[in-house]
Amino acid sequence: MKRLWTLLLSLLLIANLAGRIYASDDTSLPITETQNAAYVVDDADLLTSSEEAELARRAEEISQRQHCDVVILTEQTLQGKTPQLFTEDFYVDNGYGYGADHSGMILLLSMEERDWYLATRGDAIQAITDQGREYMWSKCSSNMSDGNYAAGFRNYLSTVDTMLSAYNGTLSDKEQDAFQRDFNKFLGVRNRPGIVKTTVIALIVGFLLAFLFSASLRAQLKSVRMKYNATNYRRPNSMHLIKNRDIYLYANTTSRVIETQRSSSGGGSSTHTHSSGASFGGGGGKF
Repeated sequence: MKRLWTLLLSLLLIANLAGRIYASDDTSLPITETQNAAYVVDDADLLTSSEEAELARRAEEISQRQHCDVVILTEQTLQGKTPQLFTEDFYVDNGYGYGADHSGMILLLSMEERDWYLATRGDAIQAITDQGREYMWSKCSSNMSDGNYAAGFRNYLSTVDTMLSAYNGTLSDKEQDAFQRDFNKFLGVRNRPGIVKTTVIALIVGFLLAFLFSASLRAQLKSVRMKYNATNYRRPNSMHLIKNRDIYLYANTTSRVIETQRSSSGGGSSTHTHSSGASFGGGGGKF
């Protein structure tokens, strides 16, 4: 009887141990905070714990739905690297990116020199063009400059989510029209100062060149005086007009087609190659 109880207890212990092992290997367990936080790496400590968790959940949802990693990175120092090199090294070293082309993006804020940089890879290079990157930053810049980092990052996530959806063709017609109008408005506001400046410079340069050319010609004609009629050049009584008629001979008309050039509203993306061989797009500035 004693041996039977010993055997039963041993079987219960084995069953309990097997249950724990199964639970530890169950892939349906919820994602841990460490895994979730990979979408937000706040090394500069700009966010509260609740803000970091909120942004990480939102970034993870966008990344999985769009099949494109969307990451936030803050740093106090870049350890002597440029913003571009630091961000791209971080992307490659931590294995970010979806699919064979490792599609994704990282927005870096560095407090050392107050730099921002957006690195893009894979499909994100085409979805977030050079103009699109500046459009995205225009939605974040005021909050970032004022220290409202959580609000700035929310705008970043919302904007790139819309741009990825526009690239993938998953926006409704109404959403697409609204996005295109807002994007075109941004381009118009951004380009207007450049157009005005270029026009003013061209007018000034043109005026100066015309003035100098005119002055040069006048200097060569100092001996010439204006004549108000041709009396001095006509021999007296040398010509008598009997009839005076205007005869229309023919007309010569030339026409041509003025072509208009069409281009995509988003423009293109400049790319470069990382030391790992990966192709990246991106750019940044100060905030």
